[in-house]
Amino acid sequence: SGKLVYQKTYLNNVLSHWMTLDTSIMPPSYTTSDRVYILKLKDDTYAAIKFTDYMNAAGTKGYISFDYIYPLSL
Repeated sequence: SGKLVYQKTYLNNVLSHWMTLDTSIMPPSYTTSDRVYILKLKDDTYAAIKFTDYMNAAGTKGYISFDYIYPLSL
């Protein structure tokens, strides 16, 4: 019907860089960064998180996997 609808969402600009998407080729290429992120939580504890995949076992994209350590001692 020609209508655009926007969904309000929150974005963490640092965590959103765990994967890059190259659309200059077809099919697009996805590359994970292998970065480990250190998060400071509201209760002043820390966690380490590393995103490991963006697909499930069947190969369907959109299923994020990650490893983490909590609590993390610095």
